[in-house]
Formats: sequence, C-alpha cells, structure tokens
Amino acid sequence: MSDRVPPRPAPRFETVGFEAYAGPNRLFVEGARPEMETGLEPVVFVGGAFDGSWICRQQLDYWASRGRRAYALNLRGYYRSRARGIARLTHLDYLDDILAVRRRFRLEEAVYVGYSIGGLLVQKLAELHGARALVLYDSDWPREVARMIGERPRRDASPPPVMNFWPDRAVVEEMLGRPASPAEFDALVSLFAQSYLSGRAYREIVIERVGIDARRVTCPVLAISVSARDRAQAALARFYGASRLIFEGYSHGSILISRFHGPITRRVTEWMDAGFPRGVTRSYGFKEATVEETRANAAKLHYYSGWAEPSVRVCTRRGQELLRVPMRRVRRGRFHDEWLFEATVPCAPGDRFYVSCRGKEDRPAGRGLYDPLGRDLYLMDGEFFSAPPPAFRRPPAYASRDVYSRGLAHHFRVNVMLPRDYGCGAGGPYPVAVLNDGQNQWKNQGAHGGWHTDTIAVDAARRGRCRDLVLVSVFSHPRRDPAYLPPPHGRADLYVDFLADTLLPALRKELDLSTSPGDVGIIGASYGANCALYAGMRRPDAFGLVGSISFAHVPRDPVRAAMRASATLPIRRLYADCGTRWAYDQPHRDDSTGATREVLAIAAERGKTPGVDLLGIVAEGHYHNEVFWRKRIGRCLEFLFPPN
Repeated sequence: MSDRVPPRPAPRFETVGFEAYAGPNRLFVEGARPEMETGLEPVVFVGGAFDGSWICRQQLDYWASRGRRAYALNLRGYYRSRARGIARLTHLDYLDDILAVRRRFRLEEAVYVGYSIGGLLVQKLAELHGARALVLYDSDWPREVARMIGERPRRDASPPPVMNFWPDRAVVEEMLGRPASPAEFDALVSLFAQSYLSGRAYREIVIERVGIDARRVTCPVLAISVSARDRAQAALARFYGASRLIFEGYSHGSILISRFHGPITRRVTEWMDAGFPRGVTRSYGFKEATVEETRANAAKLHYYSGWAEPSVRVCTRRGQELLRVPMRRVRRGRFHDEWLFEATVPCAPGDRFYVSCRGKEDRPAGRGLYDPLGRDLYLMDGEFFSAPPPAFRRPPAYASRDVYSRGLAHHFRVNVMLPRDYGCGAGGPYPVAVLNDGQNQWKNQGAHGGWHTDTIAVDAARRGRCRDLVLVSVFSHPRRDPAYLPPPHGRADLYVDFLADTLLPALRKELDLSTSPGDVGIIGASYGANCALYAGMRRPDAFGLVGSISFAHVPRDPVRAAMRASATLPIRRLYADCGTRWAYDQPHRDDSTGATREVLAIAAERGKTPGVDLLGIVAEGHYHNEVFWRKRIGRCLEFLFPPN
C-alpha cells in the first residue's frame, strides 16, 4: 500500500461577473471575481492585435473559481472601448491605457497576462512600473530577443494607419477547435470587427520591435508557447530567466478561446498558486493534456427521456457552445416509453450545459443552462438526483413537535421539513440542518417574511446544487439572547446539549436521519450564528457543519477565544458571511463585518482552506435582517451540503 498522501482538492468558488469603464478614454473592462475574498494576487489580461476581452472569458471564470479576481481590459479602439484618434496611437499610449486600468482598480501587485501584442505591452509595463508576475501567451518579443535569434529589421513594411482583421472560416474553426456553425462564425467575426489597431503602434511592436531592459523586469515570468522548435519563444524565456510551458499541437489562435484551453489555464493557475517558481520548463502533447483534463473535470450524467438520441451541449457561462457529447442508451427507464441514457461530460469550472435532440431542447425553466455541483447525477424532468429517482414521487412534507429541554425548563416548538420523495426510495439516511430562530425559517413566516429556507433548500436540491436534506427549525427561547450566547454571557451550553442529546436522538427514532457529524449542520444568524459556531466547537461529535450568518460582535467573545485556543478547528466545513450595513435608518453602522472577517481569518490560520472546507462571503450593501439572510441561505446550504 502506498504511503503517499493524496493532494488536497483545489479550491472552488462560485464566480460573479462584472463590467466597468476606466480612465478618460472610457476603456471597457470586464472580469470575474470569486465569491470570497482570498487575498490572492489578482490577474489582469491584455489581449492581442485584433481581439478584445471576449477572447479570455473562459480564463476569467476559471481564475475567479480558483480564488483570484480577474480582469480583461480593452485598449483604445478595442471592442467596447472608445475609439478616437486611433491612427496617432503609439505603444506608449496603449501602455497608458493599462496604467489607467491599473490605477482605477488598484492593481499594482497584480499578475499581468499578455497575449501576442499584449504580451509585449505587459513586458514594457513590468520594466517601467513593475508587476507581481508576468504570464506571456505566445507573446511578441522585444528588440533584444530579435537580435538573439538573428531577426533582421523589416524596413519596407508599411501597415495602414488603422488595422482591422476579419477572420475566415479556417481561422475561426482553428480557434474553436471544431467546425463552426454559420451563427457561430458570424458571431466571432462580428467580435473581431469591433476592434481597431493603430498601424503606428503595430509597426513599433511587430516590425521595428520595442526595446526592453531585462534587468529591470524583476518579477517572475512564465512564457507559454505552442512549439518547442519556436526559437523566438525559447529565446524570450531565456531573456527573462522565465519558466516555460510548451503545448505541442495547439496553435496561436487556439490557446485561449478553444474548448481545449483547460490544460493550459489549469497549469498557469498552478504556477501562480505555487508561488511563481522560476526556471521550470515543461512540455505537453495535445492529446495527453486534453485527455488528462477531460478526466479531471468529467461529470457523469444519467438522463431519463423518451427521446431517441439526446446529446449534451456544454457551454460557457455566457452561453457560447463548446462541445457536444452524444449520450448512449443504457436500458429502459421507469416506464415503457422512457429510456435511461448516460454520458461522461467534461465540464471545466464555469461551464454549464443543456440537453438536445433533433431540434428539441431540455433547459431549466428561467435559467437557460443547467449548472449542478455534483459529479455523478441523475436528471429527470428538469430535476437532479444523486441516485436513481423513484417511479412515484412525493412532495416535501412538514411536521411539528414540542420537545422539552430540562436544562432550560422550556418546551421548544420544532418544525421539520422532509425532502422530496422521502420514504419513496433509497434516499436515506438523510443529512440534517438544524436552524436556529425556527419561527423565521419557512417561507412567508416570521420577521420580514422569513428566510424561505424550506423552498430554497428544495429548489437547490432540484437544481443539483445541494443534497436532499431534512430541515429542523427550532423556535427561539423566550429569552433568546441568553439562550444563544455561550457562558459567561448566557447558557448556550445548555441549548446546544439539548439539541445534541435530546432533540436529534428523539427525531432519529422516527425519521431516517444520519448520525454522522459530517452530515449534520447547525445554522443561525446574529446571536444564532454565535450559537452555531459555539455548537461546532463544543459538540463536534454532533455538529460537523456550521453556518454562521451575520455573526454578532460580543465583547470578550468566548467563541472566537475558543477558536484561537484550538490548534485545529474540529468543525469539518464552515460557512460564514455578513453584510456591510446594519439597518436602513443607521447607514453608518455595519453588520459586525469585522467580527466575521476575524472568524474567517482564525479559521484559515487553524487549517481551514478557503474554497474547500471554508467559505466566507462579505455581501456588499446587505443589511442585518431576514430579507438579506434569505438571499444568502441558499449558498450556505450549497456549501455545507454539496451533492455527492
């Protein structure tokens, strides 16, 4: 048996897209950010001669999913940036554009990624203004490298004042890595048609070459090329003492937008995550790299349908189709006119899909594309399941109990929601989420109309975003604050022990509930969040999953003190979030935001990995009430109870 320790899983975050304009020339910037602040260096992309920010959207989503804010800027005249006086622009004007975006978003310590001409521009940026690191995608090279390879200056070339590029079908299909439909071809050509390059700047960069002093480029550099025989790219790597990745079988046009970008993007990300090592050279074959990437991101989809030959259409977050995966018929379904199909679907971070057959489409209502979290799921009638769904269905069911706490001398009202199809098949034992302030948990019940946790949990399970789980909402004690605060401020010890030793054992006698702490969570808001975190620290034998929503600041807080005193946290997965404002009529008070940030910092120091077993969200503009907790409880359930 091998003693090799398996690698920890890579972090995975949900991403949020954004758009903005920067500088006096209204430079269009688009990007993606992770849902959690990770402290990792952001990434800034500068494109090639005739493209725009659209060419790296898959990379933006990927980098954000791994914890980095990612930006793609458009130089003057590119895509949706202002186009004025293009013929007069020099490469230094384009450098000013990068600096305008850098100042606007405070990106002095960013990783700058340049493709083609953009690669030369970020090299010049690092020479004159510095950068945390450079990544050069098949980049243009400076004058000094041209001399190293014996390149002769081209004095006779005279580019037009303004340059534009309209690709033919061969170029488009090279970029996509597959045949393009007429609609796809027209869409890509229209994107190229929106970018205009200064012929003067092109002459400086590509024909005359721009001089760069390599001694002033002190940051780490990663050079990416598509052939080991490319003398210019090899010399460029030597010029900077750079690490180098070679991807044989790719082309200059396919390393970014192709559906096969995954192997390159992943290894670039791994280089950044490893601390930007210098002097590393690796070479990968196209088939080897793409097969490995497909296996790493493969999801198995089981599909019930009466269609004859369904196929899975994998798309980007914005709907661009990447590939089609035919499904194979496995056996008959639950009924005489139904079949079970299967397919192994490669889905990189950020990818979505839908199913089609002969002009018909199966898409989620109101969402357009399926986006489940599981890697082995069943899809039937628009709903996902982690096991074969039953032939006969049941809706979620509700029940209520009164359970007595001897320690607190109080009968607690407990509402229970059983998930869809409970008792219809082999779904159990079910995971459990214990919810503090149970009087506010169900839809349209309690303060501000409640959290809607019941309907949100059901919808998340149907979308394949979390497991089917039993919700146990416990009404708060008449003296709520002392019941939720740990000693010496209150008696949360008695309340937590009541949940672990009385309530859950009683429910397990009549319901098929899991006994594993890794399947049992406790979630609360405000003082209820303090109580939830305390429960995870005090009774890890009962509660392995903790959801802290708007954790309340308490002077001399025993919860944070216990976390600091622990060498490692006993909590298996921790979700913590907060808003940034307190109430509509108190605009200068925040949502104890600093307290939640401190909880997250302590958890990370005690061994929790953001995006793996720790997730923290600071929701800008959210207030401290049920309306906003309703907006965040879904992500809490997804993280604590992921499918499969």
